[in-house]
Amino acid sequence: TPTITRPEREMLATAVSAANDCFFCMDSHAAFASALLEKSGTTELIPVLDETRAGITAGGSICTLTTH
Repeated sequence: TPTITRPEREMLATAVSAANDCFFCMDSHAAFASALLEKSGTTELIPVLDETRAGITAGGSICTLTTH
């Protein structure tokens, strides 16, 4: 059964923490996700984390940061 990777899990936890307005957890999960992505060599997703953290701390909504 396919499952999501640990970095993906931490990215989801970052988004959930942001939606819950828990900045400590958001920063912790984002930092850990960044470290895991760097370790695995998949650094193309790190800007997504940075945008999420910047948008939320500036009072934005997680939904405004996604493109459809």
